Amino acid sequence: MYKHILVPLDGSEFAEKALPQAVELARRFESRVTLMTIVPPPQLAAGGFIPDSAELYQRLRGAAYTEADTYLNAQADKLREHNIDVEHRVVEGEPVAECILDTCENSDIDTIVMCTHGRSGIRRWVFGSVAEKLLRGTDLPVVLVRPQGDD
Repeated sequence: MYKHILVPLDGSEFAEKALPQAVELARRFESRVTLMTIVPPPQLAAGGFIPDSAELYQRLRGAAYTEADTYLNAQADKLREHNIDVEHRVVEGEPVAECILDTCENSDIDTIVMCTHGRSGIRRWVFGSVAEKLLRGTDLPVVLVRPQGDD
């Protein structure tokens, strides 16, 4: 336990508040850390045929992946400054909780560290709490961090 920690990030400052806790656990237990973000498939909304829609879809998908990869690289570099063994993973799919659970099931991850929420407001109530779904969907330890100053 605590040998491989998954930290799901969504690009929000709230989600990043879990990183210090992950660093502390990784130091204490000499764990490796995987940072992960989920990129939803692009949605093309149109009333009819869109010329070159397959090419547009691939460009949007590539841009989203590149943006997510760049973000995770920057976060991983911050952890490396603390001598943490860190890797990152961009996963395409939805819903978010299921993508996280699938990643855990198909790898040697044994602990999840995340904030109680990242993006908030009405989206949380419409789509449900990712943290709650993870707690109900896994037997792995889930360390939940509540960001200070969180309303």
